[in-house]
Formats: sequence, C-alpha cells, structure tokens
Amino acid sequence: MKENIILIKKLIVVGLVLLIFLILAEVLLRGLGNDINCLVIVSELLLAIVGGAIAGVIVELIEKIYKYRIDKRNNICNIFVYTTSLYAEFYYLHRSMKELLEDRSIPLPENLFSRKQSSLYNINTKMLNVDYHTFSKKNRFYKIYMNFEFVGIELINKIINETNIFKMACIESKIKEERGENNNKGDIYNVLEILDSKFQNILDLLDKFIEEEQKVDEWNKWEVRKKHIHSSYLGIYNFSSVEKYIKENSNGWGDSE
Repeated sequence: MKENIILIKKLIVVGLVLLIFLILAEVLLRGLGNDINCLVIVSELLLAIVGGAIAGVIVELIEKIYKYRIDKRNNICNIFVYTTSLYAEFYYLHRSMKELLEDRSIPLPENLFSRKQSSLYNINTKMLNVDYHTFSKKNRFYKIYMNFEFVGIELINKIINETNIFKMACIESKIKEERGENNNKGDIYNVLEILDSKFQNILDLLDKFIEEEQKVDEWNKWEVRKKHIHSSYLGIYNFSSVEKYIKENSNGWGDSE
C-alpha cells in the first residue's frame, strides 16, 4: 500500500503540472501569435499531445486508486483476522488457567503453553507483514495501528516468551518430588496466577484495538466473533472429542456404517 500511495501522489502532481503547462502554453500562444490559422493548428497540436498525456495520467490514477481501495479493504480484513485469532488463542489459554487455578485436582499439562507458542508467533509475524498505510500519517486508526504494531506486538511476544517459565516450574516440581522434598506445587500455581493476570491485560489490549479497527471496518463484526470465541471454549481436557473419535472409529479404520 505504501508504494501505491506514493505513486498516486506522484501521478496527481504530474497531472497538475501537465494541466498548468497546457494552460500557460495556450495563454502564451495567444499572446504571441498574430496568424489565427497558425495559432489554431499549434494550439490543437499542443492540446492533443498534452491532453493525451493528461488522459493517460488520469487512467493510471483511477487504476491505482482502485487498487489502493482493494488493498486497504484486504489489509483491514487481515488485521481483523489476525487480531481476533490472537484474542481467541489468549482467551482459551486464559480460561484453561482459570480452570486449573479453581480446581487444583485437575492434572497440570506441561505443554499448556508450548503447544500454542509457534501458532502465536506465526500470527504475530503475519500481523507485522500487513502493509497497512493511509494517505495521511495523521489518520487516527493508522496511528493506533502503528502503535499496536511496534508496542502491542512486542508486548505479546514478551508474554509468549514468559510462558516458558510454566514448563520450568513443572519440571522443578517433578525434581522435588523425585527427591522426596515437600512439594505442594505452589510455585506452579503462583506462576499461573501471574501469567493469567498478564493474559487478561493482553485480552483487554486486543479488545480495545479491535474496537478501534471496527470504526474503519465495514465487513466484519467483532461482537459476533467475540461471542463465538467465548462460547467455543470446551475445557482444558475435552473428553467429548476422545469419545467422539472412539465412537466414529469403533468399527475399524475405513469402515462405514
């Protein structure tokens, strides 16, 4: 989008220069020429050459503006998809942490965060690659987007890195258990409480950003998507999926009912 915007601005300048040149040349010819027939021929020739150039600039300008509008729409949709995907991943992990903190009889999965890290990093990378620009750098959402890109994404990556401490706490707990030391897994739950608080902050950050995005987004509905995300959480251990798999494959692989 950035290169397209620069080209559009250049085309506008070229078009204006050609128009001004045509007007000045016409005035100059009328001021200098005494032969009406000669003046008409030169004027028509000049009009044909410069007018053709202006027409070409206008056609190119229309094409670039159309492309800019398409790119803008696509990039806004991409921003919505990536940020809502981040929200969903963080929300599901937040709910899993709440579940573990509220019911400490639930087994602690060491891979709670590690299985999601690559997905989160991948979404962040895609978000950074979105080429969203506007004609004016003073555009409100553009400034919000740039701040999120440089500050928000860095903060999200920092929190993702911090989730490694959970697996470390689980390993330390196992070592203490093997040594016969007193181990109530308190450190693990303390880590979960800290991470859950930070995850909640990320969810608030994403929610506010997406609400701002909705002010320039005519194609996606955040409230509908958010309700779907909140209702889609099935629990940290979704036994129904295991039961469904067994039921669907109880007659043997490849068998049909």
